[in-house]
Amino acid sequence: DQGGKAEGDKKSITYYEVLYDATARNSHFVEDATYIKLRELSVGYTLNRRQLQNVFGNSIHSIGISVIARNLLTFTNYTGFDPEVGSTAGFGDATLGRVDNFSYPPYRTYRAKLEIQF
Repeated sequence: DQGGKAEGDKKSITYYEVLYDATARNSHFVEDATYIKLRELSVGYTLNRRQLQNVFGNSIHSIGISVIARNLLTFTNYTGFDPEVGSTAGFGDATLGRVDNFSYPPYRTYRAKLEIQF
């Protein structure tokens, strides 16, 4: 706090940045973002004409039912939202490092599909 100091006695922001090395990368803010992710899971079953014959006769050839889920699980020790949310801001190249800019992780989605063939 430099509120009560004369203008000539105040230290500049650059002084504190150099003193505390505030803008430099350091190990305090670096974290292992290794992860394994279950990106997509799809389960489906098809009932054929023989299985449907008792209920629908020969009018329906098959009925297929599927459930698809995306971004179900992430296994990691990373403390942020998701290890994938990082950007290369300030680095230019993802191989040099990534910065967690706290954006939203990929959405978890669930979908179902019903397919009827006549």
